[in-house]
Amino acid sequence: GRWQRDHRGDAEAAQRRLHRALALDGNRADVMRDLAALERATPGRPLYQTLRRLADAEGADLEALREAARLAQETLRDPEAAASTLTVLLGRATAAWRGTSPAPAGDAAGPEAIVRGCIDGLVDLHLDAGRAAAAVDLLVDASRLPFDAATRRAMRHRAAAIATADLRDNATAIEMYRGVLAQAPDDVEAIQRLGALLSTEGRVPELLSLRQHQLRLETDATRRLSLRLEIANLVGHVEDHGGRLEALRQNLADSPGHEASIEAMASLLTGKRQWGALLDVLEEQAARLEAMNELARSARLSARVARVAEWVSAVQLDAIPAPSF
Repeated sequence: GRWQRDHRGDAEAAQRRLHRALALDGNRADVMRDLAALERATPGRPLYQTLRRLADAEGADLEALREAARLAQETLRDPEAAASTLTVLLGRATAAWRGTSPAPAGDAAGPEAIVRGCIDGLVDLHLDAGRAAAAVDLLVDASRLPFDAATRRAMRHRAAAIATADLRDNATAIEMYRGVLAQAPDDVEAIQRLGALLSTEGRVPELLSLRQHQLRLETDATRRLSLRLEIANLVGHVEDHGGRLEALRQNLADSPGHEASIEAMASLLTGKRQWGALLDVLEEQAARLEAMNELARSARLSARVARVAEWVSAVQLDAIPAPSF
């Protein structure tokens, strides 16, 4: 193959000879390298396949996988092939970085840089394909790798932004920003975005804790005044609700149909004349009990729903005292 290529200048004939050699012994990495060198003249699917075979034959050869990934993205415009190659490359580079497999020799970039490039490339491919959840999962997993603290925080920030914008999953974004603040309590962007999400979700006790944390960090006198005013309002809200409603909701989430919690919640919501909220709670609990095959208890709650709904529709709520439901 080499003589044919070097002395006759007949690349096609040389490739045919190299293919025949691989047909006889498909594990010859030297032959694959010669074949790849010829195929680079007109890079396409054959070169991609040769590079993947070379990478399989020599597991420590990360450069062949890197070249195959670039070829799939930039020349073949094949996102599935690119994702497949980057996934394999990510696994091998991570193993080399952690020291669980031999470090590649002669690669221009070290394993850490390769891992970082794979993550960025895969996240972009997932987002382009509408796989936002996969992008978030990848970033969360990547943030546990031994990158420097700033890189891990940046990955959590990006995961939170994707969860909010693409998935409308504020709960996941909240947990991501909490992770950032656990690493860097003074991360201003995380504090701002977490505060906005907690406010949107109505998670007042958690927002209060965040603002108190923020006050401890704040040095600007004007901003401290503003924070204290907000904290005062939040404390008033928590005192008005006494934290009871949230605690009772948690009880019912843990133990659907818990009678004492239902009675306490009914008393609280009746006192506040929040009939719609009371009906929602009773209906939800009846449905959950039915799903658990607790049919008798579900029927009793359904009857109670009917009584409350009948009373609400039949009287003027501001004129007639509420009965005990």
